[in-house]
Amino acid sequence: MDQPVPCCHNPATLTDGLSPFGKILALGLYDGPTSGILECSACSAVYRFDMLDWDDDHEVRIFRLAALPADSLTRCVRALAQAEQPRWPLWVPSRPNLPSEEARRMADREIERILENAKPAELVIAWAGYGETILAARRVPATDLEKVPDWFSRDDSFQEPDWFSLLGLARSKEVA
Repeated sequence: MDQPVPCCHNPATLTDGLSPFGKILALGLYDGPTSGILECSACSAVYRFDMLDWDDDHEVRIFRLAALPADSLTRCVRALAQAEQPRWPLWVPSRPNLPSEEARRMADREIERILENAKPAELVIAWAGYGETILAARRVPATDLEKVPDWFSRDDSFQEPDWFSLLGLARSKEVA
């Protein structure tokens, strides 16, 4: 029996398998990607992503994905690849390697303009490692995601949804 090709448009295909995201441009990094832009290899959809949560070992990360216009990844690469060529499946561009402070400011402005075109997020995914394995995915109403701060912006007063339970995952590894 043929398995369905993993694709972001069918979250049911994104469970315990290889990631369909063949290009991940990490704009934020903390022991792995925390934010950026990614592209689905199956359908070429492009998304802005940001981290909502992670497990106790920082190995499993929960992200929200917001659709971007199709040319967004290409435009970001053009803005950041002045000093180095992208390396896929995960590229962490080195902003300090851009030729000048003015080039860095211009690249930052272009990236912000691109990211501002994101539609409201409606997809939540969990991945392991650097995005090579998708553990679970689920469509979530945009109204449930719009006011949720990313992991690094939240404060103690914010009552974070339990993203791990929502995706059917455990936050902590069980002790044998």
